[in-house]
Amino acid sequence: MVKKRLRLKTEELRIINEVLKGILKHRSLEKLLDFVLKTFYSLWNVEHSFIALYDPKIGELRVKSAFGFLPKEVERAIYSKGEGITGQTYKLGIPLFATEDELLNKTGLLERIPYRDFGFFTAPIKAGSEVVGVVGLFKDLRLGPTSVEKTLEILSVIGSILGTFLYLQKEFEKEKKLLEERGGSSLLREKEIAKYGLIGVSEALERLKNLLKQLEGTDVNLLIKGKDGVGKTLVAKVVHLTSQRRDKPLQVLDLRNTPRNLVEIELFGFEGNRYQPFKPGLLELADGGTLIIKHVELLPVEVQRKLLDFLRTKTARRVGSEEDRKFNVRILATTSDDLLERVRRGSFLRELYDQLSLVTVEVPSLAERREDVPLLVNHFLKKYGTRYGKAVSADEELVRFLTLAELKENVKELDRLIHRLVLLSPSGKKLTVEDLRLVAPYLFEGKEVFTPPAPLSDLPLPKKIEEEEKQKIVWALEKTNFVKSRAAKLLGYTLRQLDYRIKKYGIEVPKRKKGGPSS
Repeated sequence: MVKKRLRLKTEELRIINEVLKGILKHRSLEKLLDFVLKTFYSLWNVEHSFIALYDPKIGELRVKSAFGFLPKEVERAIYSKGEGITGQTYKLGIPLFATEDELLNKTGLLERIPYRDFGFFTAPIKAGSEVVGVVGLFKDLRLGPTSVEKTLEILSVIGSILGTFLYLQKEFEKEKKLLEERGGSSLLREKEIAKYGLIGVSEALERLKNLLKQLEGTDVNLLIKGKDGVGKTLVAKVVHLTSQRRDKPLQVLDLRNTPRNLVEIELFGFEGNRYQPFKPGLLELADGGTLIIKHVELLPVEVQRKLLDFLRTKTARRVGSEEDRKFNVRILATTSDDLLERVRRGSFLRELYDQLSLVTVEVPSLAERREDVPLLVNHFLKKYGTRYGKAVSADEELVRFLTLAELKENVKELDRLIHRLVLLSPSGKKLTVEDLRLVAPYLFEGKEVFTPPAPLSDLPLPKKIEEEEKQKIVWALEKTNFVKSRAAKLLGYTLRQLDYRIKKYGIEVPKRKKGGPSS
């Protein structure tokens, strides 16, 4: 007797353990249900079984997965509440057992069962307190030692496990939808920010806007390049908002703020195990929409390979899973680095670079769009004035100083400076250069400040800024004895940028004698 009880417990645990393994292995409902029925066959000798779930479209139970049934038999397997043993199980929410003479034989399966000494077992599938389906099987009572009570008990446990899986899946879908809705609502708020982030009258910005307009309606992956703080992420959001995916999810992976050892899980997700819970990846959350990968140059090589596989096949695996899942995601990668140099050094895959850079978008720095600075200053004053309930303005000298200042972090730094000035100023204040000196002394340390020699208030804004920039270049050239490399360093330009402006403004640079300092 003791041996028999131990055997029963071992059999029960094996079946339940296999079903639990199936939940960890299969996130697809269809695959999990098929796996459970195959487990019944392999461990319990059950040749005919099914799982029926409530179908809200028809208001009745419909067989979702079947083992040992013909297609035409599955088509007939639709049950209303209280109809037959299956319908009674669904109605009452309790496990039931029946013999052949008690069955409806709605599917016609009984005519094919070769043995007559069988029992029909059913158990409810409960998601929380709600019955959402029924698991049923036909078992040859001559095989195996399991009693009717034990069979119903095991089937009830499995029904509870399946119900828990369905409940958690439903909650996950709710959470995913909520995340998407939150992302969508924040995008609605960011539409205005996107407009302001691209505000300006400069040639450089107009070229960017024209390129983005050409990209509207396309769905290619993009590489967005530019110095720190120029607004690469903002441009990526504009690309998303002007695409056919605008109403779909937008997710952002910032590699500067993601630990290297967690990048793969953040991107592809984690299958889950007994120690760590399941975690969806950003690719999964962005399905149908767009994923922005910030600072793509920081992507570990092993994750680069996995991302390259996804771009080629549109399928990916969660960490710890062997199942490929299909996702429809557009990738927008941003970088402030020279990716081609990284390709040459072997730290970035050439194939991945080619996949991402079919179209490259260059975002200009503030040094290339100085005439936009007064408009951005005005925008940030309004933005933070509204936030803190203050009416704050800036005098002309401050605007001029900011326009010609060398801000290493570009628009981001300008935003931060104005934010700080508004936060620390009373309402009604007109901000001055001295106010800026107090909150950002680093802009003045060890530097000679250029002051335009003549008032330019009669000129229109773009011409005024151009004239001030021309005067500043002449000033820098004179300060450095017309050594262009030194003047460029003083101005914060590259030599190429300085040469372009010298030509643009028609500035004459005296030719240096041979043997003199090199330009």
